[in-house]
Amino acid sequence: MTTSDFDETISGSDVTDGLRKLEVGAVVGMIYETASGVNFGLRYWRGLNTINEDTSFGDATVKSYTNLIQFSLGFSFIKAD
Repeated sequence: MTTSDFDETISGSDVTDGLRKLEVGAVVGMIYETASGVNFGLRYWRGLNTINEDTSFGDATVKSYTNLIQFSLGFSFIKAD
């Protein structure tokens, strides 16, 4: 398949076809801060509804959910007492 063949295949299609416009999720996380001000965070985000509207593929039903793990590293310049 050449580049021009690939361009012709995807032209006119929208990558957002069949995807939901709004997603609802739940988040849980934690943060730890050292005495020097360095902090570490970890957060997990889980979608509560499926991301695709049409979940049937032939005889099979496929449900796709968003799952996200986020790690953060930061520094606090101002200390809260």
